[in-house]
Formats: sequence, C-alpha cells, structure tokens
Amino acid sequence: MTEIAFVTGATGFIGSNVTRMLLKRGFEVHVLVREETKNLWRIDNIKEELHIHHGDLIDLGTLENIFQEVHPNYIFHLATYGAYPRYENDIEKIITINSIGIKNLFEVAKKVKSDINMIVNTGSSSEYGIKDKPMKEGDFESPINVYGVAKLFCTKLCNVLSNEYKIPAITLRIFSSYGYYEDPRRFVPYVIKSAILNERMTLSNPNFVRDFIFIDDVCEAYMCASKFDGDIYGDVFNVGTGKETTLGEFLQKVIKYAGYNNKVVWTYPEKQDEPKHWLCDKTKSERILKFKANTSIDQGIQLTIQWMRENLNYYR
Repeated sequence: MTEIAFVTGATGFIGSNVTRMLLKRGFEVHVLVREETKNLWRIDNIKEELHIHHGDLIDLGTLENIFQEVHPNYIFHLATYGAYPRYENDIEKIITINSIGIKNLFEVAKKVKSDINMIVNTGSSSEYGIKDKPMKEGDFESPINVYGVAKLFCTKLCNVLSNEYKIPAITLRIFSSYGYYEDPRRFVPYVIKSAILNERMTLSNPNFVRDFIFIDDVCEAYMCASKFDGDIYGDVFNVGTGKETTLGEFLQKVIKYAGYNNKVVWTYPEKQDEPKHWLCDKTKSERILKFKANTSIDQGIQLTIQWMRENLNYYR
C-alpha cells in the first residue's frame, strides 16, 4: 500500500528537495500551496507528479477539508516565514504564520490521528542563539532575533501538542543547509554563480562561521525521522555535520572547483551579530535517529557547482 505524505513549504529550498526525495522513495505526495503563490520554480518540473492543494496554513477550515480527503500517513512541516533578513521587521507575520501554522496542523492531525505515523517539524539552529561550544539539544535556548524566538515557540508547541494528542512528532533543528534550489540571494548560490560567471563578489566577513550541511543529507534526516520506530512525542534533533567552516574557507573551495580570477571584496560589517562558533553536536541524532551526514563539504560544493552550471537560468 502506497504511503501518503503531506508537505507544507514544498515551494521552498528544503521543502522542494524533501518533496523530490519523497517521490523517489515511492510516496504519494500532497503539497499545500497558497493560491496567490507565483514562486513555483522549484517544483515546476515535478508538478505533474504531485497532488497540489491550494490553501493557507492559518486557514483551519481549508486544512481540515484537505486532511479529511487525503488522510496522510506522514506530515512534513517545512513552511516558515522570516528566515531571511529582508523579513526581520515583519514581526507580527513572523509570529503569526509560524505559531498558528503548527497549531493548526496538530488540530487537524488530531482528527485523523489513526492514519498518522509521524509529524516531522522543521526547527532551526537559530533557536539556540550564540554559543561558545557545539550546540546540544538540551542546551538552554537564547535566540537573538524574532525569527529564532518564533521557531523556538513552534518547537515547544510541537512538543506539548504531540504529547497531549499522542501524535508522534519530531523537530529537526537544521543548521546551514546548501545545495540545489537554494534562494539566489543566499551566500552559497551567490558565490557559486559569481564564480561560474567570473563576476566580482562583495561579501561580509571571511571569518564568519557555519556548520554547512549538503541538502541531500538534510533530506535523508527527514526520512530517518519519519521512519523512527518507537514512541516519540515532540523530541528535538540537530541536523548538521559537526564540522565548522568559515565563509572564507568555503569560498576558497568554490574558487578551487569552479575557477575564478575576479575580485572579492569583504565589507566586514561592524554591527552584524555573528557568533565566533556555530557548530552542531550530532551525537543524539546519530545515536537515536541513526542519521549521519555522509557528504563532505568538498563533495557538496562540487555537486552544487555542477547542478548550478546546468540550471544557471534560475540564477540570472
């Protein structure tokens, strides 16, 4: 019997990649897309394989109708708002969309909970705030921006509602993912596109650090979470590599594999809050979820460069 997956945020970077992996794994995939959404480039070439439902996460009635029709076995919640700096002043929308979205998902899941094997919620490393050592799931969270606060609230609400309704759920705290279909304005696609076209780059600070994880590994973490065998209600797991890379080091690898002989300008912003360390403790994910990132940063960069060369039209 074909398993049914319901995906929110399927038009986003991680969501579109998770959607593709679900199709490859043989799932019947249903996705929620807002009626007014025009930004469908990430799923344009797989639309015919998907069951697309138009609606909004904060519209409880529409969501109820969809779930009564679909009866999903797995829910992958990747829809979010406010992750990029350009949204940082939309405080009300960041809080409302994120918090009401996950609340509504659990409300409708409760009504068909006999069908549901797992809800996989998407958290963020931003929930931790700035730490001076690898971030563990049991650490005290102290986010430094509204988005981090909103995502932390969603993680806590997922835990509470999962336990209250007895619906299995896992939150994945994603670190610095990169790869196919990433937003053109983000660091990785910007430097790779610039290198391919030999365009001048203007960047922030080469000493800023990230725990970069390739998108194929991120998607595999969602598969591991969805197939967890046992009772688990709202627990949290990191998704990262446990290896720290500076922006400068990442850029040098891009230059090595893509070739580049133009100018790089580092602006060194004074007021940007950036940690000296940004590192995932992956012990819990490896032990319980049996998840491990297998793609080295060199492999991930080469795969991304190859894909962007073949899909450069998305980034012009």
